[in-house]
Amino acid sequence: MRGGSRSGRGPGAAALSGRRLAAAAHPIARSLDPSRSGVGPRDLLAALRRGGVALRGVDQGYAALYSALNNQSGLFQRAARGRYVWLDPGDDDAAV
Repeated sequence: MRGGSRSGRGPGAAALSGRRLAAAAHPIARSLDPSRSGVGPRDLLAALRRGGVALRGVDQGYAALYSALNNQSGLFQRAARGRYVWLDPGDDDAAV
C-alpha cells in the first residue's frame, strides 16, 4: 500500500489516532496491566513506540493518545491518578 501500512506499525507506517490508535493500544495495555489496576499514559505511549506503532501529532503523540483513550469508552475507562483501565467488550463499566 502506498504511504505505509494501515496497521500503524513498522517503517513508513501511517500514523494512528482515534479509534485505530485505541484499538492498537488495547492489547498492549492488557499485557502491561493484566490485573486491570490501571496503566499510565506515559507507560502505554512508551510501549506503543517500542512496538513500532506510529502516532499522529506534533507533540510526539501525547495528545492523540489521550484523546483516543478518553473517547473510546468501550475500550478504556479513566481511573484514579490519571491512569486507564482496559475493558473487555462485554464489561459493565460500573463493575470496573
